[in-house]
Amino acid sequence: RRTIASILAIVLPMAVVWAGFMGLEQLRTAADEKEIQNAGRVMNGRVLGEGGVVAMIERTLERTKPSILILGNSLSNTDINPVQLARRLGIPRHKIQRFSIPNSIGAHWWIVMKNRVYANGHVPKAVIMLSDLQSTLATRPLTEASYLNLRVHADEPADERYLDRKAGSSGWAANRLWENKGKVRDATLKLVRNVWIEGIFRRRLFTGANGQRISAAVDRVFDAGSTDLRLHEAVIPIMQAERGLQPFDPSLLPKIGDSFVPEITTLVAENRGKAIYLRPPMSPLLARELGDFVLPETEDAVKTVVQQNGGYYLDMRNFPMVESDFYNIDHMNDRGAKRFTEAVAQALENLDVLGRGRKEREENGREIELFGDIKLVDGELVESRTPLIYRDEPGPIPRRFWNAEVEVSQDDSSYFDVPGLGFASDTWTSPYHPFGARCSPLRVLENGTALPLHNVSCEEVFKGGRGRVCHNAERIGFAAADNTDPMRNGRKYALALDADRQCQGTTWLYPGDAFRASFPAGRISRMVDGAQALRFEAIDVVQPTNSKAPMTIRLAVGDKVVFEEHFTLGSADVGEREWVIDPPIPADAGAVKLEVSNDGRTFVLVTSAVLSERVRGIGN
Repeated sequence: RRTIASILAIVLPMAVVWAGFMGLEQLRTAADEKEIQNAGRVMNGRVLGEGGVVAMIERTLERTKPSILILGNSLSNTDINPVQLARRLGIPRHKIQRFSIPNSIGAHWWIVMKNRVYANGHVPKAVIMLSDLQSTLATRPLTEASYLNLRVHADEPADERYLDRKAGSSGWAANRLWENKGKVRDATLKLVRNVWIEGIFRRRLFTGANGQRISAAVDRVFDAGSTDLRLHEAVIPIMQAERGLQPFDPSLLPKIGDSFVPEITTLVAENRGKAIYLRPPMSPLLARELGDFVLPETEDAVKTVVQQNGGYYLDMRNFPMVESDFYNIDHMNDRGAKRFTEAVAQALENLDVLGRGRKEREENGREIELFGDIKLVDGELVESRTPLIYRDEPGPIPRRFWNAEVEVSQDDSSYFDVPGLGFASDTWTSPYHPFGARCSPLRVLENGTALPLHNVSCEEVFKGGRGRVCHNAERIGFAAADNTDPMRNGRKYALALDADRQCQGTTWLYPGDAFRASFPAGRISRMVDGAQALRFEAIDVVQPTNSKAPMTIRLAVGDKVVFEEHFTLGSADVGEREWVIDPPIPADAGAVKLEVSNDGRTFVLVTSAVLSERVRGIGN
């Protein structure tokens, strides 16, 4: 009996633990079951019908024969607009196709290209992988549904064996245990929350069938689009202080040789295409080391492998974005996607990924764009800021546009009531900006110093405070730098014009203002036929009825003016104008100086200035 008791004392606890592990491993929530049921049928955020993603991809490729293919995880579904990108690149909209696979990693994109694209004879000129770098490097799907989404594209047993060897077929049960532990915790917390809500509002202790309704209602309240993302700022210092609370250890990521990056890049190169790894920015509320963080040596290895195979690694995390460009901490909203797509289009044009460069340069000539240029610097796409020299410091805001004695008012937040300055508001200027940026030149001064976070949405001012400033058609709203009450903190608040004047590739010209800039000699020297045309785009933002804003534009080589034009911007003048330079400026002329002056009493936003080797024939 003692022997049996001793055995049972050992075996029974082990059996309980084993049963617990088995139960935890087999746990599937309603959301899990739905994901598993839809595995192989979700693409671009939609559940597909008969045939699933395999049939949809193959039908789409056969019908459209795309020039550019976009693959990626959910970021590729929210952060880029294929129709806008096609329009910007000057190709038919159907020539860019996007296949966004939820929770996908490099393995998914490799097998889609192998079995769906190239195996069927399609040869796009460029394949864009739009994703965080962590997902690009990962080899093992993180969820069961993601694993099934991968397997539907494995057409042959050899594909499955290769995926198992590359990703490792063992350990799935351990992964599910770890994942399900979090689900049990979340379910427990939700149950406690629902019981409290029932007790407070219905004076009952059991949720019963009402639990699902409570959960759905609370989930709507705390939806990412309605959440105050400032809360991340409060969490970040704790996570930085406590190493153990770091959400991810980047040293655990696969090395470049273990990832699918070499296979993807080589596969695209072998089929005469360009592999482009596009790493998008995330919300500025997320610290860089807590977002898509990868060890520097790993990132350098990715760059090397991609470049050796003729591809491009484009890190756009430094591209300027603001909180209001994002739906949640990492996915962009429609406005953010518009801005990001414009930047991507310009980068792709500069890199000539469609291979049109030599022919088009022969037809259109070389060009020098003075504003809004996106450059690739050490693997990162950054905005090129043109040095501009302005004639004068900005004066006071003209009295005819506002009452200089207006004082701070307050309702939900503090504001200046300035309807006369609506023409310069973010609301009005954003549609005219190439990237849709907020470009109000008005600044709120706190004891003579400009508040730090201007050109944000008024919702951000209300939620985030801490020196944020917004400008809509009627008001300029703001919050004190330290979130104290501007009506009671004893500080003086005033309005002024921005002395910097530049706004993400554009510049303001205030009434009577002028700027000088230079087209560099090194780029002029490449214009074999000389500079024959000057193109210019600006908008008179005040635009009263029948107004005419007098402007002057000059080009000079050394001290000699070689071109000068006086013109007016009218209320209907929106678009690019072009002038012929006769005789052309020769390639050996050296640097060419540009001077633009606003000779009137209005506000002008200059969006483009281009020196070109060819005349396009645009009307003025």
